[in-house]
Amino acid sequence: MPTLLLAALLVGCGNESTKVRADLGGVQLPASLPEGQRAAFEDGKVTTAEYQDSVHRFAECSGSVIALEPQDPATGAIMYSTTVSIGTPGAETDTVPGRCYREYLSWVELVWDMTDPAMLHQGQEATIDDFESYGRECLTSNGVAVPAGRPTFDAQFSRWEQQISDLEAKGLCVRPNPLASTTGSTDAATS
Repeated sequence: MPTLLLAALLVGCGNESTKVRADLGGVQLPASLPEGQRAAFEDGKVTTAEYQDSVHRFAECSGSVIALEPQDPATGAIMYSTTVSIGTPGAETDTVPGRCYREYLSWVELVWDMTDPAMLHQGQEATIDDFESYGRECLTSNGVAVPAGRPTFDAQFSRWEQQISDLEAKGLCVRPNPLASTTGSTDAATS
């Protein structure tokens, strides 16, 4: 999930212009949120309904350059796409969609991604899937005992993830390139 990576970059030490809220996923929020996002934060959390409302206000403000996908029934997430750059929370672009993203969605979406139980579960499941497709083999081929069966997202799993990272740093495991073509044609990965 790209948003999770982005969130990791935004967590940090606060200063006069920012405030870190552990109850909001540890996201470093600006001291003054845009008017169009303030209501979503009034109760100290961002609900799925508030997130969805923000997505729709962002899309309406942006006009036809934003395409909304159907809502994910498992999480309530609404995927959107655009050919115009919108930026990231705190570094939005000065395009119409970028300004709309800044006003209505940037921080709401980030905090919702980092705190909504369904989104967190989906992210954990994707991490476990990655472990099953790559991490288990990395560990076992380097002498680390990993019990059979699907692991749970717990302290032991975190230790395995750290071991995988350490093995990769030593060149003992190499993560497969998901864009590599198995047919030998470079067009297969992009078509």
